[in-house]
Amino acid sequence: MISTLTSDAARVLDCLPAARRALGSEVRGGPEGETITAGQFFALRALVERDRTAGDLARSINVTLPTLTQLTDGLVQRGLVERYADPTDRRKVWLRPTDAGRSTYGRARDGAERRIAAILRALSPSERRALIKGLEAFRAAVRTERQGVRRPRVHGE
Repeated sequence: MISTLTSDAARVLDCLPAARRALGSEVRGGPEGETITAGQFFALRALVERDRTAGDLARSINVTLPTLTQLTDGLVQRGLVERYADPTDRRKVWLRPTDAGRSTYGRARDGAERRIAAILRALSPSERRALIKGLEAFRAAVRTERQGVRRPRVHGE
């Protein structure tokens, strides 16, 4: 049983770099073809969902606070994100996308989807469905693990 889990884990680890390469290190998002880094893409994605504090954003995209500071400084300098003070706690600073940030994310998302769609065309419809189902299950398991909740084991797993 353990060898199967180790083997499955090794196979997943071997696939993860290919998944990262599919998106690329930079994503075209600007109206003139400017790019944003993959990290900036994921930060904008999280901020488009909702405004966040730096700590919340760092946890959301799984980076350290120093890394997030560099990342957000670049987004602020480019006018894609703005910082604002918490009205009830002067020590807390919030981040939100600007209109330009939302537009840049939308264009980058469209481009990333086109890139992934081109790769998915090499798969049969049943392979695509299986891949998506597996990735969605993996994402749910990661979220559960991050929350410290263990999924009960099912006989035969």
